[in-house]
Amino acid sequence: MALAAANSERSNSSPSADSVDRMMAVVVARLNITSVSDLTGKTIALDDTFMASSGKIRTAIVAAGATEVQLTGGPAIAIDRLMNGEVPAAIVALMPPAAAETFPDINGFRIFRVPLSPLSEKERR
Repeated sequence: MALAAANSERSNSSPSADSVDRMMAVVVARLNITSVSDLTGKTIALDDTFMASSGKIRTAIVAAGATEVQLTGGPAIAIDRLMNGEVPAAIVALMPPAAAETFPDINGFRIFRVPLSPLSEKERR
């Protein structure tokens, strides 16, 4: 199943603070979320392994168009919280731009790739 493959793409360790600026957040969202700005006022699930980067992730999502978002961790894996209908979107990975571009589509969901800094956006090109 594609969601199992997406879940296996997650890193089991959080990225170092130095490397986070060069990363992209991979956001998996329900189909009714058609753009990052549709996440305004919504809660986005975040795996505990990414909590140290939550400020940078939130800032990047706001810069991408969602004027207000709340990131929440918890005992359940973020993708499971999305699948259970608890949240409309989940951060499933922090990846270098080239890897984020190859993150697979997941049937029934939208994938957004949000650069954590302008530097990661430049590396995409």
